[in-house]
Amino acid sequence: MEDRPRSSRALPHAGGFDDVTGELYAQVFASLHRSDQRRRAQQYVQGLLSVQGRKSMRGIAAVVAGESAEQNLHHFISSSTWRWQPVRQALARYLDRSVAPLAWVVRSVVIPKAGRHSVGVQERYVPHLGRVVNCQQALGVWLASEEAACPVDWRLVLSGDGGRDTPWPRTTSVRGRTGVWTPEACALDSVTGMASTWGITRRPVVFDGREVDAARLAGRLAAAGLSFLARIDGTTPLAAADAGPAGGGGTPVPAQRLVQSVKRTGRPVGWVDHSGDLHRVNLVATIQVTLPVADPSARAAALPAPGPRPLLLLAEWNDARRWPTRLWLTDMAGASPGALLRLSRLIRRVDKDFSEVSDHVGMRDFEGRSYEGWNRHTTLASIAHAASMLTAADIRSTPYAEEKSA
Repeated sequence: MEDRPRSSRALPHAGGFDDVTGELYAQVFASLHRSDQRRRAQQYVQGLLSVQGRKSMRGIAAVVAGESAEQNLHHFISSSTWRWQPVRQALARYLDRSVAPLAWVVRSVVIPKAGRHSVGVQERYVPHLGRVVNCQQALGVWLASEEAACPVDWRLVLSGDGGRDTPWPRTTSVRGRTGVWTPEACALDSVTGMASTWGITRRPVVFDGREVDAARLAGRLAAAGLSFLARIDGTTPLAAADAGPAGGGGTPVPAQRLVQSVKRTGRPVGWVDHSGDLHRVNLVATIQVTLPVADPSARAAALPAPGPRPLLLLAEWNDARRWPTRLWLTDMAGASPGALLRLSRLIRRVDKDFSEVSDHVGMRDFEGRSYEGWNRHTTLASIAHAASMLTAADIRSTPYAEEKSA
């Protein structure tokens, strides 16, 4: 996700805002059994929504509870014992019923840092910036529709090479492991947990495979029974499932070369560019493909099973005279090219909403060093994002409370 300038978009604070936040808070903070924890959680979210500019702990306390409350809020975020996972699950259930998302979008976020002591900080090469940045890298999972998107779960990418002063995670989910959390492991751990225990409707997982090991993650998702749509690089080796002229007899070739043979079968498909709310048309073509396996013994662990879940390569062209503009790999072979193209555009929806809402409510503004504090901050910032999103436009399909009591 690009490190864009913060949007100047104003967040709503009047009219139906209090009604929406009251309903939202009642649902997502139900797992906090102590009234003082629920009160501080609401204060923190209200501060994220109210403070202008960077969301410092001092600024949040001064706006919502007075400067004397700064220490209490700091303890609530960094040193308290409340668990963030039940709160995230409640947020996901609320949004799943009220917004009707079309997909779970996995997106990477770069969080620049000045020092080296926060958990997960290291120097990384950031492709879209074209330089090395001292930063944290996080993976967020978003519930996304064409109208809006909201993050519901977060993971920090951890290299395992932290020094003596690095505050490594102490939570049950990480304790006893190697301390290494790759982007693929973060994404897989998050979406499989959502699918198995969160009580929400399974949706296709959409992700940029250029940021992760696309083949490995796609295979693990397929093994977990989750459909996927992944953007891939044009150099990714693939073979046509039908070993004819297009597939060179089943020999793997670069994906961008493979789709050139089916470009003549492409058709124009319209879509909405969420970054500018513009209607656009691209040429789209598809071909059934297979993934090469360097190590046959790794097929069951790393790649989708052959036969019952055929893979489809979708290519799109802005200019039919040139190489494909974007390539996508999916196991949703029965979906129409138009439906797949519009599903892929949910990544743009996420990027737009991160820039206009998440950054505005301080998603990247956590000042502490601890893993627990970072997770609690991003959890409450996700709730602030949801409150802003739900109030900014009438996108809710069915009120959560009504559906739950029906």
